[in-house]
Amino acid sequence: MKVVIQMSAREELKALPILLRHSPGMVFPERTYILSEQAVDALRQAGVRFKVL
Repeated sequence: MKVVIQMSAREELKALPILLRHSPGMVFPERTYILSEQAVDALRQAGVRFKVL
Protein backbone atom coordinates (compact mmCIF):
# COMPACT_ATOMS: atom_id res chain seq x y z
CA MET A 1 0.00 0.00 0.00
CA LYS A 2 1.20 3.53 -0.74
CA VAL A 3 1.19 6.42 1.72
CA VAL A 4 1.09 10.14 0.83
CA ILE A 5 3.15 12.33 3.16
CA GLN A 6 4.31 15.93 3.33
CA MET A 7 7.23 17.32 5.32
CA SER A 8 9.09 20.54 5.98
CA ALA A 9 12.25 21.50 4.13
CA ARG A 10 14.33 20.78 7.24
CA GLU A 11 12.84 17.31 7.67
CA GLU A 12 13.26 16.62 3.96
CA LEU A 13 17.03 17.07 4.33
CA LYS A 14 17.06 14.34 6.98
CA ALA A 15 14.71 12.12 4.97
CA LEU A 16 16.39 12.13 1.57
CA PRO A 17 19.25 9.70 2.41
CA ILE A 18 16.70 7.30 3.92
CA LEU A 19 14.36 7.58 0.95
CA LEU A 20 17.14 6.92 -1.54
CA ARG A 21 17.79 3.58 0.18
CA HIS A 22 14.22 2.49 0.87
CA SER A 23 11.83 3.71 -1.77
CA PRO A 24 11.40 4.38 -5.46
CA GLY A 25 8.60 6.75 -4.35
CA MET A 26 7.24 9.69 -6.29
CA VAL A 27 7.88 13.34 -5.42
CA PHE A 28 5.40 16.14 -6.02
CA PRO A 29 5.52 19.91 -5.43
CA GLU A 30 5.62 21.27 -1.87
CA ARG A 31 7.61 18.29 -0.54
CA THR A 32 4.76 15.83 -1.02
CA TYR A 33 5.76 12.19 -1.46
CA ILE A 34 4.00 8.95 -2.32
CA LEU A 35 5.93 6.20 -0.56
CA SER A 36 5.70 2.57 0.38
CA GLU A 37 4.73 1.72 3.94
CA GLN A 38 8.24 0.35 4.44
CA ALA A 39 9.77 3.73 3.55
CA VAL A 40 7.36 5.53 5.88
CA ASP A 41 8.33 3.15 8.70
CA ALA A 42 12.01 3.84 8.02
CA LEU A 43 11.36 7.59 8.28
CA ARG A 44 9.53 7.10 11.59
CA GLN A 45 12.37 5.00 12.98
CA ALA A 46 14.85 7.73 11.98
CA GLY A 47 12.80 10.35 13.81
CA VAL A 48 11.77 12.28 10.68
CA ARG A 49 8.58 14.27 11.27
CA PHE A 50 5.98 14.39 8.53
CA LYS A 51 2.24 14.71 7.99
CA VAL A 52 0.23 11.89 6.42
CA LEU A 53 -2.23 13.32 3.89
